[in-house]
Amino acid sequence: MKNHKLNLLLLLSILIFVFGGCSSKESIVGTWQESDNPKRTITFYDDGSCLNIPYHTITSADVVSYTLHDDGNLIFKMEWDGPITVKKTDDENKALERSSYYYLSKDKLILKRTTFERKN
Repeated sequence: MKNHKLNLLLLLSILIFVFGGCSSKESIVGTWQESDNPKRTITFYDDGSCLNIPYHTITSADVVSYTLHDDGNLIFKMEWDGPITVKKTDDENKALERSSYYYLSKDKLILKRTTFERKN
C-alpha cells in the first residue's frame, strides 16, 4: 500500500510538471502574415534574428535582431541605432493604438499597430 501511494504521488508530480510547463509563455518564433495585406510577412527566428520587422528609427535603420525577455518586453536591436523596447500588453486595443506595445495570443500578433496572423 505504501508503494502504491508513492507511485501515485510520483505520477501526479510528473503530470503537474509536464502540464504546468506547457502553459508558460507563447512563442513569437515563426512567420506572420499581415491580416490586411497577405503579401506582407514578418519572421522571427529561434536564434534571435528576424526579417521585415516594421520598426524603423529616424535614420531608417532596420531591425537586425530581437530579444524576448521574461518580463514580456521585446527588444529590437537596430542596424546602427540604439535598441527599441516594445512592451507586452494583454489588451488588443492598446497594441492597436500605441506602437510602443505589442499583443501576442496563440496565432495573433499585433505589432506596431498592425495585426498579423501566424503563417507557420
